[in-house]
Amino acid sequence: MTCASCSTRIEKVLNKMDGVEATVNLAMENASVSYDPDKINSDDIFNKINDLGYGVRNEKVDLDVFGMTCAACSTRIEKVLNKMEGMISATVNLATESATVEFNSAVLPMEKIIAKIQDLGYDAKEKAQREAKAKQKEEEINAKKHCSFQSCSPSRCFIQWLATLRGIQGCQCRLC
Repeated sequence: MTCASCSTRIEKVLNKMDGVEATVNLAMENASVSYDPDKINSDDIFNKINDLGYGVRNEKVDLDVFGMTCAACSTRIEKVLNKMEGMISATVNLATESATVEFNSAVLPMEKIIAKIQDLGYDAKEKAQREAKAKQKEEEINAKKHCSFQSCSPSRCFIQWLATLRGIQGCQCRLC
């Protein structure tokens, strides 16, 4: 959305749908939508937004899936996941014991996807790579916090900064 006309257009079209009540916020680039599941489903709403030329943000997550022993296992999981409301696509790979799911997290939380896999008699968790990335990001944030003058003395941060300059070509200081 780029202007008030965009958000107004989306809001009007959604509100014309039977059983839908929507408000669209241009500044936040989001919509708050209430709907009657007996009259319409979330996929219809997403399709209508896409038909208008706008998109809906989806989340894509890789999962480790445990307990599969044959192609029928992976096919069963894939079929059940693809039938869930809010699921865009799910692919399950027996050989790598993994699944890739793309879904709308506003409708379908990750916990429900994992619970559905567990209901089928298997187990799943988000790939370790995601956890490693999150840990790395946290470490980067903590490093930035450390170097702010609020968390330590200015002289300590300055000394640490100087230490990063060691070995500068042509420098004549005693640190290099």
